[in-house]
Amino acid sequence: MTTPPLPPGPIFATAQLSARGWAPDDIREARRDGRLHSLLRGFYARGPVPRDPEVRHHELIRASHMAHEGRLVTSGVSACLWHGLPVDLRDLDRLLLTRRRAGEEPPGAHGASTSRVLIRSHTCTEEVEPDAPVLTPAAAIVEYALQSGLPAGVAAADAALARGLVEEREIQDAILRRARRRGIRRVATLLTWVEPQAENAGESRARFALMQAGFDLESQVELETPGGLKRLDWRVRGTACGIELHGADKYVDGDGTLLRSRIRAQRRRDRDVQSTGHTLVDLTMDDITDIDLLRALVIAESAGALDRPTPAPWRPAGMGAA
Repeated sequence: MTTPPLPPGPIFATAQLSARGWAPDDIREARRDGRLHSLLRGFYARGPVPRDPEVRHHELIRASHMAHEGRLVTSGVSACLWHGLPVDLRDLDRLLLTRRRAGEEPPGAHGASTSRVLIRSHTCTEEVEPDAPVLTPAAAIVEYALQSGLPAGVAAADAALARGLVEEREIQDAILRRARRRGIRRVATLLTWVEPQAENAGESRARFALMQAGFDLESQVELETPGGLKRLDWRVRGTACGIELHGADKYVDGDGTLLRSRIRAQRRRDRDVQSTGHTLVDLTMDDITDIDLLRALVIAESAGALDRPTPAPWRPAGMGAA
């Protein structure tokens, strides 16, 4: 007997399958052979389980919108992902939802926390997007910081400010509305750490760690060098110490093959920067996990540059001061 076709759309409920003639055994067989996979209880998506955790989480968000019909609001890391903000993949194990405040929610059950869903706190209508049951970017960032810590919130805030999704006052208002929440005193400092010039979440987290280690940083410093204009991720203010963050994939292609041309280009770039009188400290994401070790590493690798003043702007030989 031929299995009936799947309902239209990427996500559908058990009731939609039943209406098309699917029996429970048909659903179990389709799950086994990868034609569909389970999301929330009673909701499915086409095909096998996605390998990408962000794609998987987006499916859970859409399923929750169908399941709860706006009674529960996508929050925290889930809302940040919905808005396209950077998140830590380790935070995507469970969908984060919040309740609407009493008197503001549509009628019906609130739902319950499960192994895939965590329901926390309450929110007000002014913090919910008008076209979807999702927290606004500002509220999502603050909830994410409360959920996963200040570095996560800073990375999301940097990206949101850079893209013009939020203004600082909106983030501050979201913080003030949570004045009695546990952990808000630390999160209340979020705006003192943000830097919209950050090029990615890794830079945001590394900058946060460096500042926690006690370094006063200038971000995205442009230098005129013999090889043209070069940009440092950071310079310790008032010193000759430049700091660069290198991702694990900087010198490999998509297949993991080492790209020696990139290594040579990086060496030429470093020589150009050093010719201006700066010393470079190279960091990886592994270096920022321990603040005390990070501080010691920068001091050791700076080779005394932290004690030297910022060099005067480099000029070609024979060119006087402007």
